Amino acid sequence: MALKTLTITKEAYNEINSLKKNNESFSELFKRIKKERRANNIDRFFGILKNSSVSITEMKIFLGLHH
Repeated sequence: MALKTLTITKEAYNEINSLKKNNESFSELFKRIKKERRANNIDRFFGILKNSSVSITEMKIFLGLHH
């Protein structure tokens, strides 16, 4: 396993350290935060088109996915 050394201020260390769960390493903390952040970004779109009349084709065109 490759390791990297990060230099941060004492204030940043204290803030990050306060987010750690019991016996959680900083690597585990960073992976957990990334996973939670990804889930939160996806969750906000669930059901967004539930009451919409927008078709799949129109959505693909809007997103630039239609060929």
